[in-house]
Amino acid sequence: MELFDFQGLNCYSNCIVSAAHRLKVNWANAFVSMWSETDFRYDPVRKTYLSRRMIDDLARSGAQMRIYLCASPQDAEEAFSHVEEGEVFLVGMDAFDLSWAPLYNLMHGPHYFLAQKRAEGEFPCFDPTYSLQGVSISQKIVLERAFDITRLRKIPPAPDDSCPKECVRRECRAALKSHPILLQAFGHRIEECAVRDGERAALAARYADALISNRYLFRYYLEKHRLIGALDLFSDKKFYAKWTAVKNGFYKVSVSAAKESLLFELGERVESLLGREMRAARKFSENV
Repeated sequence: MELFDFQGLNCYSNCIVSAAHRLKVNWANAFVSMWSETDFRYDPVRKTYLSRRMIDDLARSGAQMRIYLCASPQDAEEAFSHVEEGEVFLVGMDAFDLSWAPLYNLMHGPHYFLAQKRAEGEFPCFDPTYSLQGVSISQKIVLERAFDITRLRKIPPAPDDSCPKECVRRECRAALKSHPILLQAFGHRIEECAVRDGERAALAARYADALISNRYLFRYYLEKHRLIGALDLFSDKKFYAKWTAVKNGFYKVSVSAAKESLLFELGERVESLLGREMRAARKFSENV
C-alpha cells in the first residue's frame, strides 16, 4: 500500500490521504479550497484544529468519510461492525499502546494509523507517519483502546468541469472574501489573550498551526498543476517562517506575564501576512 506523508499533513490527514489513494480517488483536488478555510473543527482529545473542508471536498472527489467516535469498547465494537472484511480503515489510539511507535510505553499521546480488517482478528497495519508497513495489531486491542474508528468508502465524484487554473482563481476570490473576516477574528483573539488565561493564547497558536497546514496543502495543489509560479508567495520559505513566528508568538504569550507588547507585535504580523496574501490573490484573479 502506498503511504503519503508530506508537509501540511499530520498523522490523521496522512492516513486519510493514503486511504483515499487506495480507493483511486483524486485526493489532491480537496486541497484547492484550503487557503480560504477559517471554520476549523477543534478536537479536544488531540488539542488541534482540523479541516472541515478537506473532508467535504474529499467526498466531492469521491471518498466519503464516516467517523465513529468511541467512548467505550462497546462504541468501538458497534463502529467496527460497519467495517467490511478486507477494508482499510483509520484507527485513533494512544501511542503509548502502539508497539511500533516511538512513544510506546513512554508517553501518552493520540496517534492515527491504518488497519485492514481480517477475519482471523489480527490486522495488518500501515502507518504513514513512520512510513511503516508489515506490523499488526489484534482486534481485541483495537476494540479495547480505540477512541476513533473512521471509514472511507468510494462514491461517485461530484461533476466539475473546472480546470485547475479556474479552481485556483475561484479560491483566490474566496480568500479575498474570507481574509478580512479572518483578520477581524484574530483581533478578537488578541483581545481575549490580553484579559484571559494562557489557554486562550494556546488555542490561538493551535489555530495558526491549522492555517499553516492548509497553506502547505494549497501549495501542494499549485505545484501539482504547475501554477506555483503564478502564486509564488506559496513557494517562499520566509512566508511560512513568518506564519510560524505568529504561532510561536501565541505560545509565548500563553506562558508570559508581559503580554501587551507581544500581542501588539502579533497583530501587526498577522495584518501584514494577510495583506500580502490578499495582494497575491487579487493579482492572480485579475491577471492569470
